[in-house]
Amino acid sequence: MRWPNRNERIAFLKKKKDELKGLEYSLDLLTDQDIEYLADVTAGTSLSELTNVLNVASGRAAELNEKITRDLIITCFEEYVYGEKRDYSPEHVWITAIHEAGHAFMGFFCDNFEPGRFTPEYATIISRGGYLGLVRHKSDETRVGYSKDELIKLIRIKLAGRAAEMVFAKGNEALAQALCDRSKLDTGEMRIILDDDVNRAKR
Repeated sequence: MRWPNRNERIAFLKKKKDELKGLEYSLDLLTDQDIEYLADVTAGTSLSELTNVLNVASGRAAELNEKITRDLIITCFEEYVYGEKRDYSPEHVWITAIHEAGHAFMGFFCDNFEPGRFTPEYATIISRGGYLGLVRHKSDETRVGYSKDELIKLIRIKLAGRAAEMVFAKGNEALAQALCDRSKLDTGEMRIILDDDVNRAKR
């Protein structure tokens, strides 16, 4: 099965906006920029799944007696894909914010603070499903592989969340450790980092 690309998702959302124009729960509030953003965030989503998300957003708007907005669609998309929001203590939320900020900062750093491949596209500290927070980096649906330098940057971004906790969560080390990324570096990833460090030391 071939997933729709970004342009196809944009065309689909614009078509839906036209179809619902003037109705009570329309997409009239969505700008072209909103539609492009939604197309970016929903990379890897089928058009039938997007339809389901819009239906959920319509139902939610009716419950809240509100108009459908970009933020409402994003919330419904997250619930559809990852599950209902989970509530945690303020301390957990604070540590999660530090952790995700670490991932986001390293993404900017890897792109020299200019828009690029690793620039964060979306971040949330609302916990759902199997994650406490999430930073999503810019999607490139045409990519089929990574260079060694890009892999090293991805690994550093992966480690940056825990690193931020170690620096900024002093006094909450036990809690920070409990919230650390579940996915640890595998042997291949660790070898890449070690080889890179050795090569740097030889220069």
